[in-house]
Amino acid sequence: MNAQNISFEWYVPDRVVLVTMRGDISRDDILDGDEILLRDFLAASPADYVHLIFDHTEVKSVPDVTVHKQLQFAEHPRLGWSLSYGDSPVTRFFVSAMTQITGIKFRICRTVDQCVDFLADMDPTLPVDFWMSSEG
Repeated sequence: MNAQNISFEWYVPDRVVLVTMRGDISRDDILDGDEILLRDFLAASPADYVHLIFDHTEVKSVPDVTVHKQLQFAEHPRLGWSLSYGDSPVTRFFVSAMTQITGIKFRICRTVDQCVDFLADMDPTLPVDFWMSSEG
């Protein structure tokens, strides 16, 4: 379940997806990733909401903002919160553009632990071992 420079895995089965982006992200990476998110995670989950955590710590570049207008995952009824960590000007711009264009609920955090803490506050239906793992 990967695009060339993007990998996907369940962080919490059927509830939270970790999306790891590395290197130079192409337009094809974004569009392939959109398809993977829709097919293998959002449509496949029995949960009411699926949250996304984007790891941008190793992103070098992203495509122009016009690709965001083509993202279909943002309109999926099961999409919950989307969070990002990995502070860089490139990712801040990418996230800002995606949020403005798609209108999804998005938050930027400094670390994955901050993402976990935020989701634990926003979605009390997540399993306790999910948010307890960030405290250890």
